[in-house]
Amino acid sequence: MRESKVQKVGTALRKAYTPCIDAGMAGFFLELVQFLDHAVKDMDDQLARLVCQDQRIGKQVMLLISIPGVSLVTGASMAAEICEVSRFASDKRMAGYMGLVPSVYQSGSKRITGRITKRGSPHARRAYYQAAMAIIRSGQKGAPELVEFYNRVRHKKGHKVAAVALVRKLAIIAYHMLTRHQSYQAYLEWEKERRDKKERKVDRIRSQARRAEERKASLARILEIAEKMEVLEVMPQELRTACA
Repeated sequence: MRESKVQKVGTALRKAYTPCIDAGMAGFFLELVQFLDHAVKDMDDQLARLVCQDQRIGKQVMLLISIPGVSLVTGASMAAEICEVSRFASDKRMAGYMGLVPSVYQSGSKRITGRITKRGSPHARRAYYQAAMAIIRSGQKGAPELVEFYNRVRHKKGHKVAAVALVRKLAIIAYHMLTRHQSYQAYLEWEKERRDKKERKVDRIRSQARRAEERKASLARILEIAEKMEVLEVMPQELRTACA
């Protein structure tokens, strides 16, 4: 990947050859790009060694970089800003720490939500924002479910609101991944199971409510028939109570 980028720069420099930029200058710029590319690679290697030295941070980084689009540098920044995920009682607390919760204005009985508070750690918010931008750039090849979430919000409220929503969603995902010690793929399976369980519970409650309404309608029908037959007074007390 890196060699292809260097080759692309070299090709662009050769195409941009003009009397103002001779072959020697183009060669110098190409060597400079190659030098900086190797320097970045060395820094990545050093960062990887430092991450491996701290077992706790290393495990967190390995989990976070399982999210498509999140690089080692971004994952290390995300883990470093979180420090210890157990200090947050919930995913909302962690989002609040990053200032990703909406501000609330209340006047009398009216409650209005506004922009995010931006309180807490700006460095953590910036790290997760960079991760969100990397996911957006990766497109459907990376994390299609997150890209679809971003596009769905963007069509309704625009890029800025959608980007912030994705950052907040990413923070919540990271919280659950780190607290449950799961990779991104394992988190998706857990989330799908939790969503299915919630839907089954909702369906069960709706079914119970529907049966209760049917019983109520049946009792009302019995009461109506009893009144027409003028037998309500001679009905057993239990049945009259039920009908009432």
